[in-house]
Amino acid sequence: MLSDRTVFFDTPIFKSSSAAVSRQLRDRQRTSWLRKAFRATANCDIIFFDPDNGLETASVPRHSPKSGKYVFWDELLPFWDRGQSLVIYHHLNRAMTVAKQTAILQEKFAAKFVEASLVRYFLFRRGSCRHFWLVAHKEHERHCRSVIERIAQSEWREYFEVG
Repeated sequence: MLSDRTVFFDTPIFKSSSAAVSRQLRDRQRTSWLRKAFRATANCDIIFFDPDNGLETASVPRHSPKSGKYVFWDELLPFWDRGQSLVIYHHLNRAMTVAKQTAILQEKFAAKFVEASLVRYFLFRRGSCRHFWLVAHKEHERHCRSVIERIAQSEWREYFEVG
């Protein structure tokens, strides 16, 4: 259950996903979206990013009509630098094994968030495989560990692998 203080920012990145929209317009829309999201979440401790597909991929550049389905590493950093912990949804693909994708993402998270006191993933295995990545600042670590423990003891535990 979410607190009544939970802040929702559900504005889509692009007003239109049409390929006819110019690269420059998509860049401006994305920059504007990020700025608005940053302002809207100013007083939040933990930010949940829920892109349709997950973290950026080399096959979809930032200016692509499909880029609205991804969050880019550098877009996470302003929130992190502001002292907010992060939870990021990432949909796994079929290009390589889950273990290989997990290892690659663990390396990327370690390199991008070297000061994180806690970096964990939740592999959700009901239907298709999905990752939820948690990157916590020291001041949120205790709370995050408590939530992890509650998930591990919940009726959902059979669907989650925590790494």
